[in-house]
Amino acid sequence: MKLSKDEAYYILTNLEQFVSRFESATRKKVTPGALDIIHEILTEVSFPAGAGSENVH
Repeated sequence: MKLSKDEAYYILTNLEQFVSRFESATRKKVTPGALDIIHEILTEVSFPAGAGSENVH
């Protein structure tokens, strides 16, 4: 699944809610390591130009 920059940013800003729903639906726990990887991927997609990207606060 390929996410657009806006989709990745939305998930990134609501990551805790997405993880909670996933854990409830699958009855599986997302490990801290997996969460770090997910966060890193979403950050790279959300901010392709790094610190020069729009949405950077």
